[in-house]
Amino acid sequence: MAERRTQAQRSAHTHAALVEAGRHLFAERGFSGVSSEELAAAAGVSTGALYHQFHSKRDLFLAVFEAVEAAANETIALAAAKGSDALDRLLQGCLAFLQISSEPEYRRIVLLEGRAVLGWDAWQEVMLRHGLGTTTAAIEFIIKSGLIPPYEPTALAHVFRGALDAGAVLIAESADPESARADVAAVISGLANGLRAGPA
Repeated sequence: MAERRTQAQRSAHTHAALVEAGRHLFAERGFSGVSSEELAAAAGVSTGALYHQFHSKRDLFLAVFEAVEAAANETIALAAAKGSDALDRLLQGCLAFLQISSEPEYRRIVLLEGRAVLGWDAWQEVMLRHGLGTTTAAIEFIIKSGLIPPYEPTALAHVFRGALDAGAVLIAESADPESARADVAAVISGLANGLRAGPA
């Protein structure tokens, strides 16, 4: 006979089910298009259980946002690992991020709904928390490898992240996301190759 799940295990299961339901429904219909009751029903739990796990629908959205970002980072890391050297690994990671930005779930939840639901400051905080540290570490390694001049790593990481996030929003808001992605990817590739060449 299987052991009964502990309260902590039941809570973790409910939390995961709500986040998974939120990913599906928020990506399909947006934050305002989904009720708390629908989210709870999709997760197979009561509305009371939803509010036991999350103080509000916004808090559930934030958890979904974080989950989508974490999944994106895993995909980006796999793409970056295929680069030919440290600078190319950074570029491949950037290009993977732009590709993800044109995909429906990420586009809707992170780039379109995220700013509206969370507000600019909270949105930027999550985006930087998930990407800035990795970008800074990559740039520090690139500089130590002698592939680019010794720019100040934090400043360069902020510039790169700013360009990527702005490019991602451009892709998300475009009537032709794939065309916009190709345009932004060309610019990011040019920036990376320019770093390799060094200042004029």
